Amino acid sequence: MNKVRLLLAAAILIITAVPLSAQIDKPNEKFQRVWDGGTGWGKTISRAWEVEAGWDLDLDGKKEIAAFDADKTTLFIWESHGNGDNKYDLIWKRVMAGGSERSIFSGDLDNDGNPELIVIHEAETGDPGLKVFEWDGTDNGIPQIPTAMYDPPRNQNNSLELENTSRLLNMDSDPEPEFVLTYRGQNGLYLAILSLENQTFQNPSWKVEFQERSTEGAAFTDRIHGAGVGDINNDGAMDVLCSSEGEPGSFYVFTNTGEDTYKKVRRWAPTELPAIYSGCQSTILITDINQDGRNEGFIFGQDGFIYVIHDVTDLTTLFDADHFIDLVFLFEDANFRGGQVGDLDGDGYPDLYAAGNASNTIVDLEWLNSTGDNDVTNPDNYGYYVIYKDETDKLEYTTCAIGDLDGDGMNHGDLVASISPAVSTDAGIFLFEYDPVTEVNAIPITIPEVMPEDFALQQNYPNPFNPQTMIVYDLPKGSYVDLSIFNLQGQKVATLVQEHQGIGRYRVAWSGKDDQGQNVAAGVYLYCLTAGRTVLSKKMIFMP
Repeated sequence: MNKVRLLLAAAILIITAVPLSAQIDKPNEKFQRVWDGGTGWGKTISRAWEVEAGWDLDLDGKKEIAAFDADKTTLFIWESHGNGDNKYDLIWKRVMAGGSERSIFSGDLDNDGNPELIVIHEAETGDPGLKVFEWDGTDNGIPQIPTAMYDPPRNQNNSLELENTSRLLNMDSDPEPEFVLTYRGQNGLYLAILSLENQTFQNPSWKVEFQERSTEGAAFTDRIHGAGVGDINNDGAMDVLCSSEGEPGSFYVFTNTGEDTYKKVRRWAPTELPAIYSGCQSTILITDINQDGRNEGFIFGQDGFIYVIHDVTDLTTLFDADHFIDLVFLFEDANFRGGQVGDLDGDGYPDLYAAGNASNTIVDLEWLNSTGDNDVTNPDNYGYYVIYKDETDKLEYTTCAIGDLDGDGMNHGDLVASISPAVSTDAGIFLFEYDPVTEVNAIPITIPEVMPEDFALQQNYPNPFNPQTMIVYDLPKGSYVDLSIFNLQGQKVATLVQEHQGIGRYRVAWSGKDDQGQNVAAGVYLYCLTAGRTVLSKKMIFMP
């Protein structure tokens, strides 16, 4: 049984063990807002729905930031001075006629050493939505006329609406990278994987390696919003995890089965997902955060929770109680977006960064292994920080990107975040830099302690279950707690908790055994929480 607790601030984090080769944890609060996309030329970009950073499209050693303005349907690119002065020049922009949905990439699809800017946008019928702009060899030489064009798969309404969780990476054993396209336009198309098969723009041969479509039923209206790519079950094959819009919405997992071949492993309907899970609109981060050789999946939820998928071998069991846990609750209505893995403070401890759309925050989850047990499901092994919070409640961050963007080293890591409100007097992107020396103008980082407002008993998950289920409950004040299992005749079957507990959220597992350690019969049972004068109960089903 683990109690989920938040740290009040970085300053009071007590490290009880020294993980990861005895690094020293640096103070995560030393971030400063140093630049925005409007400085020097007015409000250039107002509503950036995607931002990418760390590219070097003209190979001059100066990193670029790319952002797509949803209002102007325009792609902007800025280049750093490369000398650590936190200044960026606007070097390229182009209107992409059509709607506001888009995905932007950098790559070398033809493998000739010349980088390409690639955009897939919501183009009208007859206008190929995928456009490639290959560097021409000169300084800032990104052409206005596309080097190549292609029209990716469209949904049944002939629409091409991608989410900013789409990716370009190698998904299989062949040399050409694949586009993993996540669709949010409903009408039966959720995922497409495609590549430039012959790796040339002279007579390009594009191949759609996989599509996931539905023609009817509830799945027809799914809109993919959150997604992640990686080897979540550690079998050597790349997997794609997709969360559709909704609370919680449905969830898909796909996997690579060979060269240019893939399959859908499972779709979870909303009713099949754990009750504690309320959906995801962010990048699902698949990484080996504790460096034990096994990947984990981190989901920044819509509701302020961060969830962890861990120790998976069978992809159909991602949400089983043995592999899925609500790690921590940060704050209500966070609606996290974006997501990056990095170490912007350069202390050797991996960090997960995300943008809070509704909470107007940039958050940092840092792996510290504070207890020394290397347990990714233990909330006490992490630090929780707010890098920046907008007090005007109007910025609504949509995504973020990280790196050393201005060339002053990873002790000065940079995070750039995009902003989505339809009306804003601020520029559409902000850049924050870690400064290990000074705290002048730094944004203080504190997270107020999260205390439940009411007693609550969640529906157990999974339900029905066999062999194990998880029971979650909230205590708004310290109480003597009794959590017990009863049969429908009112007879107590098992006692799970009998002790005084403090404020917080608790998780208790039950494996279908009575107080004598014997398996109970299949059927319906009641689990009852008594905390002081409060009594709450729910039904659960134990399967044979």
